[in-house]
Amino acid sequence: MQRRNDNESLALLAEQFGYESGLDLIVHYAMESVVPAICTSLDCEGEYSEELEPDCDGGFCNYCGQSSMVSCMVLAGVI
Repeated sequence: MQRRNDNESLALLAEQFGYESGLDLIVHYAMESVVPAICTSLDCEGEYSEELEPDCDGGFCNYCGQSSMVSCMVLAGVI
């Protein structure tokens, strides 16, 4: 599986959730128990996102069926 770049994934996720930047997204969700996560597989045509645990790295994608969901906190290197 080819994986999308972390910075690109974070930017897509921020856009999907209505934020101007990944930093704005991270600041808003800094103390939450669930945070936005995105499928990082290049094979996932839907760029699927949902809210998952902050430490999610390799969660199941309900769109493409791969273990490729990564939270914004992991993408940003916070966790």
